[in-house]
Amino acid sequence: MSKLTYIRKIIEVETRLGFMSIPVKAKGLLPKENTRLQVHCKNSTVKTFELNYNVQYGRVFGLTAWYRDNHIVEGTFLDVTIDKGVLYIATQKPTVQPKIVEEGVEELNISKLSSTAKGNIVEDRIKELILLRGMGELNVYKPVIDNEGIDLIVLRKGQFHPIFLQIKSRYNAREKNNLTLTLSPTFAAHHSYFIVGVSFNATKMEMEDKILFVSSKEVNTKSILLNDGKRRIMASMSETTKDQ
Repeated sequence: MSKLTYIRKIIEVETRLGFMSIPVKAKGLLPKENTRLQVHCKNSTVKTFELNYNVQYGRVFGLTAWYRDNHIVEGTFLDVTIDKGVLYIATQKPTVQPKIVEEGVEELNISKLSSTAKGNIVEDRIKELILLRGMGELNVYKPVIDNEGIDLIVLRKGQFHPIFLQIKSRYNAREKNNLTLTLSPTFAAHHSYFIVGVSFNATKMEMEDKILFVSSKEVNTKSILLNDGKRRIMASMSETTKDQ
């Protein structure tokens, strides 16, 4: 099979970051390594683009302008065809009832994933977000040994003033409507050390939009000190919360 046609329902993070996910069944028709794909976008002044394809995440990047010009928002249906390695994308008329819907992610049972595996998934998402939002100005490094509570190191190009990040993730925060993070008794504050708290939506297989970013010095003053020496941060995920 060298051709596949399907319908995609765009999710919020795709419109925000300007990419489109490729479903598992379509990846076999695309290259097995990162490359630039020929992409034909209907209703575009430029008929053919060459866009970056990341095979690890199964995402085609560089669609921000086309999404904007064609009013592509969360929930928009797109007609997608892959033919001989070329991607064809067109908006679908609202009156058309789709027969096949690909959400870009699959509902998977993650109950057997270890906490380490779940943490690594979120760390990769954070690395990706920093690189995308940094627009080439930020680099991300990962320590060889993770025994200091440092998961990622971020540097701005040309400057040697790193910031150190500890990534804490929760996969059940949306259900509880509360993000609860627990820090080790060895936690120590520093002006260049920050805590990143993430709620991961296991249904959408993506991070929630709200990300908690806290200076380690603030942790000392605003967290709850537990009897075993650990510190706890609790943040409401309610849309109407006035939680700090």
